[in-house]
Amino acid sequence: MDKEVLKQIFENLLNEYEASAKSEIHEHGGGAPGITIDGEMDYLIKKVQKYREDFYKELD
Repeated sequence: MDKEVLKQIFENLLNEYEASAKSEIHEHGGGAPGITIDGEMDYLIKKVQKYREDFYKELD
């Protein structure tokens, strides 16, 4: 399969995951005691970026 097609599929999936997770965070607040919405959002952004970096590192 073409790398560009794989990249597009991955980005679409990652964007869907990120949107879903953000919605879940806003719907349920910070979750555990002491965990803020901002803290969860920061963690999500870092996690998504790590997925992206790992994917592109393996793809090249």
